[in-house]
Amino acid sequence: MQLQFTATEELVAIENMDVLKANGFELQVDDKAPPTRRLKLVAQPISKNTIFGTKGYLHSIYFLLVTICITELTLVFNKRLGRVDLFIS
Repeated sequence: MQLQFTATEELVAIENMDVLKANGFELQVDDKAPPTRRLKLVAQPISKNTIFGTKGYLHSIYFLLVTICITELTLVFNKRLGRVDLFIS
């Protein structure tokens, strides 16, 4: 199934395909396709006898991508700020 993400979401998905695969999503990258149309869904997670519908797996993929982006941004900002944990008593 052809997926359509923004260019940023697509890059994050490609960079984190191992995380998506660990969560049951297998994506195929078509390098010849135009940006935002490079990803195809090859496999999706199944829970007991339930197969997620289109909205379900797109929501799950998007949620994983947002979580990954937030984690990466937090690490970058903490590194740039030279953050040191302070305990206030």
